[in-house]
Amino acid sequence: MDAADRNIFTKVDFSELEPTEKAMEEKFVYEAQLNTLTLHIAYPYEVDLCRIKSAQDLLGWVHHLTIKTWMTREYIHRFIERVCAIKGWSIY
Repeated sequence: MDAADRNIFTKVDFSELEPTEKAMEEKFVYEAQLNTLTLHIAYPYEVDLCRIKSAQDLLGWVHHLTIKTWMTREYIHRFIERVCAIKGWSIY
């Protein structure tokens, strides 16, 4: 399985993104067949999306991730966006 197969749900055309935006998108890899979102920041950190069934679960993950020394506000922001996009949830 190549990277294109793993990122079935949210395909992104990286060629149209600004370099910094492209780099950010590549840090959050959704693997549909495994139902995981892997954060490639300090090291690969896999989040099992089966464990996020509600907004409250997402909040718990945000709380957990904020204690990581490599986590920033920008990464938290992107994490929330990616999970909501994958789950089909509205942020607002």
